[in-house]
Amino acid sequence: MESDPVKIGVERFKKENCDLIIVGTSGQHKQEAALFEEIRQVSEATKPELVIFVTDSSVGQVAFDQAQAFKQIVAVGAVIVTKMDGHAKGGGTLSAVAATKNPVIFYWYRRAYG
Repeated sequence: MESDPVKIGVERFKKENCDLIIVGTSGQHKQEAALFEEIRQVSEATKPELVIFVTDSSVGQVAFDQAQAFKQIVAVGAVIVTKMDGHAKGGGTLSAVAATKNPVIFYWYRRAYG
C-alpha cells in the first residue's frame, strides 16, 4: 500500500487531466513537525495555484500562531473559518487573517432552529 499523498492522489489525477485537484492534510498543529513536513512536501510536489489555511473557530486566538506557522511552510493565499456558530471564540479565529495577510474566502456559520 502506498502512503505518499502525492503518489496516491495528485499524480493519478494529473494523469487523468483533472482541472481541479484538492489536497488536504490531516492536521496543521504547529507542534506536529511530521505534519508540517508532509504539507511542505505536498506543496513542493504539486506547486498549487492556491493554498488555503482552514481553521476551526473554536481555537480562537491560537489561530494566529497556527496560521503564522503554516505560512512559514507554504505560501498561504486565503483563509477558511469553520463552525463560526459553535463557539464564542470565533472572532479570535479571524486573527488568522492578520497572520497570513490574506482574505477569508469562506466562513461556515450554521444556525439550527427547532
